Amino acid sequence: MPHLFFRSLVCALLILLATATAGLAGSRINRSGYIAISIDPILYESNLWETSHRITLDKFFTAEAADLGEALAEGLEKTAFRGQLRVLPGYKADEQEEFRTNGSPDTFLITVDIRSRYGLTKSSPAAACLSGISCFLLSPINMFTYESKTEANVTAFYFTPAGKRLRLVQDHFTSEGQMSGDFYDAMNMSQELEWITELTRRAIDDLKRQILAEVPTDLVSRSWRKAADDLNRPPAGETARPGLPPVPRLARTRIKLSETETGHRPGSAAPQASLNLQQILRKVSPSIFKVITERGTGSGFAISSRGFGVTSLHVVDKAGKLRIRFHSGKEQPARVVARHPDLDLAILSFRAESARAIPLGDSLKSVPGDKVIAIGYPLDVGLSITPATIAALKKYRGLPLIYIDTLVPPGNSGGPLVNNQGRVIGITFRKQQQSDKKGTTLALPINEARKKFEPFLEFSDPG
Repeated sequence: MPHLFFRSLVCALLILLATATAGLAGSRINRSGYIAISIDPILYESNLWETSHRITLDKFFTAEAADLGEALAEGLEKTAFRGQLRVLPGYKADEQEEFRTNGSPDTFLITVDIRSRYGLTKSSPAAACLSGISCFLLSPINMFTYESKTEANVTAFYFTPAGKRLRLVQDHFTSEGQMSGDFYDAMNMSQELEWITELTRRAIDDLKRQILAEVPTDLVSRSWRKAADDLNRPPAGETARPGLPPVPRLARTRIKLSETETGHRPGSAAPQASLNLQQILRKVSPSIFKVITERGTGSGFAISSRGFGVTSLHVVDKAGKLRIRFHSGKEQPARVVARHPDLDLAILSFRAESARAIPLGDSLKSVPGDKVIAIGYPLDVGLSITPATIAALKKYRGLPLIYIDTLVPPGNSGGPLVNNQGRVIGITFRKQQQSDKKGTTLALPINEARKKFEPFLEFSDPG
């Protein structure tokens, strides 16, 4: 009988303890704390960080981190904390590193570390185009897909009154998104910036919902389980609900574009504004044509609205019948009116109503490292582009040539090499190497070619 009474008493005590623990775990935490948001954006095959867009991105991610932090603070104050949460400024983990490590005694720290990867999908043909591997049609169809894959690691720490850091919660969340566009969108930095900002907003909204749905319950239960001795005491110097904790001191890094990134030396004249790829193509594509002979195909471009154009001589040499086809689809006969074997240059004549002169640049202003675009008609795939960089400027058998770092496909010979203002600085061709089956892409500087076709230009052409 005594044994039965003792067992009943033990069971009753256990039930009371479990009930009290459950009630305690279900209550909010009588503490204040901090929220630290970090965002690590990874942009594949993109030069956005190396342009003035860097400042825009920096401001955008700073604002998004602040908005997410405030939303999480509001949600957690309603569900997990009796105190208030302060959001740390900035979005870079290294700026918050010291505070993340040392914290503030008797407060919580919620860290949300986000890593986002952005880029064209592997299935998108533009992925290869951006890396300069291949060329593609100027298609108005939304066949290019830009995607983001975002991961968020959420960790909750409690810093005891003695300064010891306890890790209470560690959860992982993911979000993915996609947006589609046409060829011009995929090649346009401004459009890429819009994709990144929109996909980031969507991902952060998704992550916010996931975090507020799971973290509060885990945070409350694990806090009482791991730090009950400290949390059962009132906050230092307070008996009521704690207020907003003090502002921490954090190191801030200011974004400053270097001379290399801006392309402008302080004190010098401002450089001519660069065009994005969509603007360049709209400017030059009506002037570029496909050269068709019975021996093969090549590329060329109009130099005068009087009905004259140029191509590489080897494209039309020994050809019987010669036709050209512009991007509009119009095809017409053409004839060679001048040959310059020393430059591998041919000047063509065709109906003037089809011609629109392409803007000519100054190849003497080109230097290694300049970004350029080779445009032409490789085989049967239509007008296409090859982004590249000038690798060297050197002579071959006494002829000055432009060497670029990317191989253009067969059929591009005779097409224009344009700079970032949409002006022609060279005429591209491939030079086959015996020891290198891939060959080398070269361009005849437009200043050299112009010496030969000057009489065929517009009468008032300013150059």
